[in-house]
Amino acid sequence: MVGLIPFFAYNSSLTLAGIKEYSDWPTIPQLYVDKEFVGGCDILINMHKDGSLADLLTEKKVIVEEEEATEDAK
Repeated sequence: MVGLIPFFAYNSSLTLAGIKEYSDWPTIPQLYVDKEFVGGCDILINMHKDGSLADLLTEKKVIVEEEEATEDAK
């Protein structure tokens, strides 16, 4: 079992508009990994289906083992 490293984002109309402008991508949510835009929801769904999202998250060390995540939460 794996988990994701937690994160948060501000939810304001100014921030959301800025994100769309920054990435030149019209929809939210958007995923950034290691400061790089990966894609919006439609792209992420396809990446999940073909396994490339898990590969990317593993490569970038975003996925942590459940045991490690549990220890970090203590």
